[in-house]
Amino acid sequence: MASKFAGVINNLPRMLMTDQGYQDKVDVVKQQMKSSEDFDPAASALARRYRALRGDESSVGFQPSENIELIIQTFGKEGLEAILSAVNMRLEAVTQMMIESFEAEDITQVKNASEGYTVRLQYEPYAQVTDKTAFLKWCQDNGLAGSLSLPWQTTNAITKERLLAGEPEPTGVTAHAKTKVVLSRG
Repeated sequence: MASKFAGVINNLPRMLMTDQGYQDKVDVVKQQMKSSEDFDPAASALARRYRALRGDESSVGFQPSENIELIIQTFGKEGLEAILSAVNMRLEAVTQMMIESFEAEDITQVKNASEGYTVRLQYEPYAQVTDKTAFLKWCQDNGLAGSLSLPWQTTNAITKERLLAGEPEPTGVTAHAKTKVVLSRG
């Protein structure tokens, strides 16, 4: 299925990770995943500690049905935030590896016929305000003065609408082609 942005997406620069420190950490996780057949994405010190407390060394990761109270007592808020950060980093690493693999093989989707799921790449514009003053002036000139601070979602939606209409991004905004992995049924 072609994206409604197919006509504009090729004219946009590809979105790059802006936080090089975070990307460096993601790259380390990607290397660990690629170099180890038995890479356990849940094998952090926190996960091992939690499994040991439960007396279940064979358990991999955290299940939604697990005792939330024990998790909170074990790790506290900071520990939970560290776990979430590690999970998000691994998710970003897997997403980047999937995108790299799809692009290297020149494919846009993979279908699991037996389960009926499709995993595909979808490209869409992603707005980033690069000049707040210029963008504010554009907002005022276009009847959006009442929203002195537009939520990012609104900025992104306005940018997408303008690109689809063949118009440039709002002044002070640069659109990039962001790739996301989409799982759909059917």
